Amino acid sequence: MVVLRVSASKVALVTGLHDFGDVVEELLECVYQDREELLARDAAQLQLRLVSKDEELELLMQKSGAAAALQLRAALRWAQDRSTPARVGAAQRLLAGVDKRLAEAHKGKKLASEEAQEVRKLLAEKIHTSVGTRNETLALQAYERQTGSKVRLTNEHFYLLTFPSPPAGTKGAEEEAPVDYSLLAAQRRRTVIHKRQKAKRPSECTTADLTKKEERSPDGYFSICGMVDGVTDALTISADDEWELTPVVVEVKNRMRAFRNPLPLYDHIQLAVYMKMLEVEHGELIQCIHSAASHPTIQVSRVSLGVAPLCLPASAKGDLWTEVIIPRLYAFTATVHKLRSEELLRLAFLNGNREERLAIVRATCDFL
Repeated sequence: MVVLRVSASKVALVTGLHDFGDVVEELLECVYQDREELLARDAAQLQLRLVSKDEELELLMQKSGAAAALQLRAALRWAQDRSTPARVGAAQRLLAGVDKRLAEAHKGKKLASEEAQEVRKLLAEKIHTSVGTRNETLALQAYERQTGSKVRLTNEHFYLLTFPSPPAGTKGAEEEAPVDYSLLAAQRRRTVIHKRQKAKRPSECTTADLTKKEERSPDGYFSICGMVDGVTDALTISADDEWELTPVVVEVKNRMRAFRNPLPLYDHIQLAVYMKMLEVEHGELIQCIHSAASHPTIQVSRVSLGVAPLCLPASAKGDLWTEVIIPRLYAFTATVHKLRSEELLRLAFLNGNREERLAIVRATCDFL
């Protein structure tokens, strides 16, 4: 059984290569992954009340006052709709309305500044996720029209890359003995599960959902898991003038304001993870903006494992995957393992404020 599962979309975050996201919150979720009883026991010991994000949002909306709650709930209902396309303008107007109502609630002393920020964060996450989910098919259709390539395998398979435990004596202390991360990366195991066996999103995957093969593995240290938006075929010409069709991973990123150029490093990393999962060398990232037009506007960028920024400069020994991402994933997993096994440290982390939690994280993961 693996110590930890990391969603492909979170790899850049937990390796310190993402501009946004809350790594402290992600670490907390990882520590208690599949350990609900441990979380309940720790919370009881610290006399903390456990609430889900949805429960927290509902409590804060109630506290914001009748006028604010009305508009906040309207934004939430919009985010929960999955039947209609999500226009960027509508999402932006919703967020502007949310900001206005939260400012009023804060000015009226109904919500503290931190509470208003939390409501904004939770609703923005739901709205952005809704835009992505509702417009993914439209983006893929626009890509097919623009390129003439058919996209297949859209979220049909669940992929896992499972990595072995590091050599004895190196967990959490990788600087004490050299570790050949390229060897560990090469020893990873690839598992493919059809969607009918596994319908949940990667972040919802539990140990019970994994195949018997995965559950029997005694040496799995961590797994990266996820589903790809699609796969297409690109025509390539070799040095010998031979033509062939090469599979290419397709990933959709919905943008709220404008295309990102150049692409953020974290987008490169997520696509690189999918390429590793499918054992291909190339991917195409579709940036999509769905405005008032009948069809979304897209921009397609090619991402390749052997090209910068995934390939390090010539002076470096290897690539970003083996020299940076894999070592940091091992360090992050070691931190999760340490917190699980040391009760006093875990309780201090659970009970600490953000600064105290960050200090605990950075004691073993100085890249975060």
